[in-house]
Order: sequence, then structure tokens, then C-alpha cells
Amino acid sequence: MLNTVEFLDSLRNVMDKNAEHFKGFSGNYDFIANNFVSCLHDYYKTVQPPSTTVDQALDVVSLSMANSLRAGNSFYNCLADAVVQFATIVSLGMQPAFTGTIAAPNLLNFSTVLMIPLKPEFDSQRITAILNIIHTWTSLCIAVNNNTGSVILWK
Repeated sequence: MLNTVEFLDSLRNVMDKNAEHFKGFSGNYDFIANNFVSCLHDYYKTVQPPSTTVDQALDVVSLSMANSLRAGNSFYNCLADAVVQFATIVSLGMQPAFTGTIAAPNLLNFSTVLMIPLKPEFDSQRITAILNIIHTWTSLCIAVNNNTGSVILWK
């Protein structure tokens, strides 16, 4: 079962300036990417049906996100790409029992988060919005049972 409580805690640790374990943003793209992709890793390791490729996605997606940030792409575009890449790799690991299919990438949209002020008092609202967007999108991903043909949503 996708663990949104643990995912929210992970996001708070890397984003909320008031969190006990706030890591801050040092301007180091590898640091930023590694922290966010680690949150995705912790979230997707709880996906059902289970995937054998969650751990492999960690390094691949971290490097891709860091390179995308380095190239000057916006953080939220990089985050959306990282979620899509991570979910794609996770879907491959559902074989042979299931064929995983991700939701349409254009449905993963962080534009509402951009409307939340970048002030510390809005950190909690911003973090919750990011979690809700990622979780809602992930909940639209499907898996087809390769024996029965039945379709289930990722959960």
C-alpha cells in the first residue's frame, strides 16, 4: 500500500525549514536531486503490486534530475520528470505477474503549487500539495494481471 504518511514525513524533512531534520538547499543539484528522489524511493517501495526495480530507479532518476536542474530547467518540471521516470522504472519491475502502465505524464501538473507563496509559513501547505499531486497521479497508474487480464490501480 502506498504510504502517504511516510512520504509526507520524507518531504517535510527535505523541504520544511522548521523540521527537525531539515537538510536545506545548498545549491548543489546532486544534493537536491538525491533528497527528492530518496523521498520518491521511500514512497514507491510500498507500491502494490510490488516492483523489483524500485532500488534501481534511485540512482538513475537522481542523476537525471540533477542533470536536468543543472541544465536550467525549473524545479517543478524536473520533479514531474523524476516522478514519471521513477514510476516508469517501477512499472517495469511489476513483471512477470503484472504489466504496469503509468498515467499520462501531462496529468502530473505542479502549477497549483506555484501559486503558494515561497514563505516559511506556507511550507506545510506547499509540501502537502506536492504530496497530493504525486499521490493522485500515481493512483491513476494501472497494472494488468498477466494471468487473468484483470486491471487494478496502483495502491
